[in-house]
Amino acid sequence: DFVKLAAIEPHAAALRTIVAQPARHAMNAARRALPVDDAPLLEAERLALEVGERWLCCEFSLSLAAGECLVLLGPNGAGKTTLLHTLAGLREPTVGEVRIGGLPYAAWPALEAARFRGLLAQQQPDPFAASVLETVLVGRHPHLGRWGWEGPQDVAIARAALESVGLAGFEQRDVVAQDGAARADQGARDDEQVVGEHEACRRGGPARVAV
Repeated sequence: DFVKLAAIEPHAAALRTIVAQPARHAMNAARRALPVDDAPLLEAERLALEVGERWLCCEFSLSLAAGECLVLLGPNGAGKTTLLHTLAGLREPTVGEVRIGGLPYAAWPALEAARFRGLLAQQQPDPFAASVLETVLVGRHPHLGRWGWEGPQDVAIARAALESVGLAGFEQRDVVAQDGAARADQGARDDEQVVGEHEACRRGGPARVAV
């Protein structure tokens, strides 16, 4: 609270010297130590999330180390996306703390945090035409300078990422068309499953559904 007062009160020069400077030095020291050695990649300590008048989770804690994989399951509207956004530092928890690399998000410069963690949203709006490779290269932006452009090394990293998920050869495809085709294919599969289940119920026998 004292640091906030020093920041907004222009006449409190003495207070800024006594309080704000040590706080700034402590924060800079923490930033120089990013991330903390041997610390978990991601930690949540006693999180509680409130949206409107509804509590989505309470006393939620986790510790995720390198190489570990965690699956978050729940019905629609349970708050999975809100929790993920909180863990990614995109919103503040109502109660509790999130740490990456052993330090809270407040100790990380935004650029360093963007280099350390990533979030793949369930749905990604693509209002402009772009190739699959150009879309993947967006993930390289935190590693570039303010006015920098992607170089051969960035392209190589993006191609390697595509290959690692079985999308080698898709680099020049239009991401909007590709996404639409994937959704249409899934929609067709869903329709086929519904029809198969309906037919099975009508006949009173098990459904044989293509998936």
